[in-house]
Amino acid sequence: VVSGPAYADNEFIVNIDNPNFRKLVVAIPPFEIPKDAPDDVKKVGEQAADELGRLLSFSGLFNILASAAYKDIKPKEVPAGKEANGMEDIDVIQWRAIGVESLTMGKIEPEPGGSLTITLKTADINRSRLVLGKRYRQVTSDQISKVMRRYADLILQAYTGKPGIFDTKFVFIGRRKKENNKHVFVCDFDGSNVRQITKGNTTHLSPTWSPDGKFITYTSYKDNNPDLYIHELATGKTRKLSGEKGLNSGSNWSHNGKVVAFTGSNAGDTDIFSVLPDGSKRRVLIRGSGLDVDPTFSPDGKWILFVSGRFGNPHIFRGTLKWNSDDDVR
Repeated sequence: VVSGPAYADNEFIVNIDNPNFRKLVVAIPPFEIPKDAPDDVKKVGEQAADELGRLLSFSGLFNILASAAYKDIKPKEVPAGKEANGMEDIDVIQWRAIGVESLTMGKIEPEPGGSLTITLKTADINRSRLVLGKRYRQVTSDQISKVMRRYADLILQAYTGKPGIFDTKFVFIGRRKKENNKHVFVCDFDGSNVRQITKGNTTHLSPTWSPDGKFITYTSYKDNNPDLYIHELATGKTRKLSGEKGLNSGSNWSHNGKVVAFTGSNAGDTDIFSVLPDGSKRRVLIRGSGLDVDPTFSPDGKWILFVSGRFGNPHIFRGTLKWNSDDDVR
């Protein structure tokens, strides 16, 4: 998917904590399709508009207006030879009259070879201004949902100032059947497209994303020891990060994705260890009497928090980190 230039506007303030909060009324008319386009392209146009509406509705910030309310509103005529990149084809008065506050219009055009070009734009009707526009080229039919998710994320960012959630995924531990072992699964933000990452007749625990979302670390007992593994989503490759006898669990990634901290045992004592994503430089990061477990890096990498029983009861401690380089921390 190749995206073209985006149109930008000032951010909107959406205060969901305000007791008078009201969802923004949104209209998403059926996307424009060439009259001579094949039936499968027309079907894609309908599915794309429906999917975008579903995503915005899922966010809880938008109220999607039923198409029956604007079935008689047609795009304004644009002079021949001029492309409607802005507000030229939007009848603001009619849209405003039926209470629409945000309007997203789309156009789907077939390309040679069977791919599609999808052009989208979103207008703020109250201010009569375009807030977002995007063109996606070389889109295949099975990428339509992905394109809509990317554009929905941009709409949320335009209206809230924060990135959307629609292109995110969950990682979790689950069982397909009650009698099965626990395994690592990944799914989309709405619970769809569930995919099992681990296999085998053994238990898996504590999955954690890398900051860039490309890797998952988790603990597996497949070698009869709680060992730490790393899985690359793009290739499906899995390798062991730490397999020292004893505990290798509870991993957490540093802010820059260069270091993995985890709970490890050494000569009967449980401490906080670190290791690089390639499995090298395994070392003790936090040592103390009693159990030290569950490390978590601060977002800026200056601190590491962990739970320790060194004073008897479990307490949360904060340790100061010193970075000698991007992947060398003490």
